Amino acid sequence: MKILDIIREDNEVPYTKLADAGEYYQPGSTEIWYLKTGHSLESLDPNNLYSTHAMVGTTVEKDPEMIFSMMQIESWDPNNQAEKMLHKLGVSHTSMNSGDAIVIESTVHVLTNEGFKEMEIQR
Repeated sequence: MKILDIIREDNEVPYTKLADAGEYYQPGSTEIWYLKTGHSLESLDPNNLYSTHAMVGTTVEKDPEMIFSMMQIESWDPNNQAEKMLHKLGVSHTSMNSGDAIVIESTVHVLTNEGFKEMEIQR
């Protein structure tokens, strides 16, 4: 069985949360943040993601590379069901890309053109 067969659901209802993408996307403690339209990677503050990013959802997954794969359009939104949800969040892209971030415990994993860069959150 292919991973896309496991995570994809034949559901045409617009998403209101990441968990609507299927059972593989159930909420957890790992946060997935997308860079808002009009902001750049240079303005990122790991201690204040709300100013530049929107939290798309959470997951139980802890591996940034796996989350990156999960958050590609063909995996989580092949039928464009997340468009309205993302628009409300101020995000104009569906696939995770440069500038997006994953928060695992006290570390922000920021996706750059060279891969993930780790930044510690000051608590």
